[in-house]
Amino acid sequence: MKIVAFNGSPRARNSNTDKLLLPLLEGARAAGAAADEFYLEELDVRPCKGCFTCWTRTPGRCVQTDDMQGVLKELIAAQAVVWAFPLYCYGVPARMQALQERIIPIVMPHMREADKVHVHPSRYPGRRQRWVVLSNCGFPEQAHFDAVISKFRLLAGAGGDVELVEPIVMAAGELLPAMEANAGAQQALAVLQDELRAAGRELGESGTICADTVRRLSRPLTERLGMSAKAYARAANAHFDAALRQAGHETGSA
Repeated sequence: MKIVAFNGSPRARNSNTDKLLLPLLEGARAAGAAADEFYLEELDVRPCKGCFTCWTRTPGRCVQTDDMQGVLKELIAAQAVVWAFPLYCYGVPARMQALQERIIPIVMPHMREADKVHVHPSRYPGRRQRWVVLSNCGFPEQAHFDAVISKFRLLAGAGGDVELVEPIVMAAGELLPAMEANAGAQQALAVLQDELRAAGRELGESGTICADTVRRLSRPLTERLGMSAKAYARAANAHFDAALRQAGHETGSA
């Protein structure tokens, strides 16, 4: 089993995204999978030019010369892909959006109808791949992920060769550093990390993650700490008020 994971956080190796992704990949490797992580912040992946050269003059190959050439080779060879990112503006961060726009060389320009909508079929018929979404956000409610989950369902269904595993999404991800620093919260963090390793083992062994594991992981971190959404919001507002005061500005919380 070959797994490729893309970490889309601008904070890269010091991110909350990495705190979630690393134990998942640890579990996958323990199950015998080959799992590689790519930090998009450290790659040169330029935006798509919209020139369609990869569909016409050089089918399957982008006109741009950057790190995307190597990324596409890894992506094509993988049996499973993990898209890990913080939620920005109800979607993926800019570097991950750029990467996703650059994967059009792996589909064909011709359109075909599938489930009553037209899509671009895969350039590699017969290839099967599973996608895993692993995301966290600063807001305390899970509803903030609705739009990005819809996007990944559409992306996975476009070429007909991808199966989307039920997304793992965690609201209140900004609690992760506090869970590391607070002795009273470290047990809850250890449980979360064990659950992520278990999810990784399932992915490494079977190429998917069962619904029960996804359900356990896909709940707000506030719930693990017995904190209400309102209490979380008050704490977040107090944090930014303190930062504003330290910088010599007026606070803006209500």
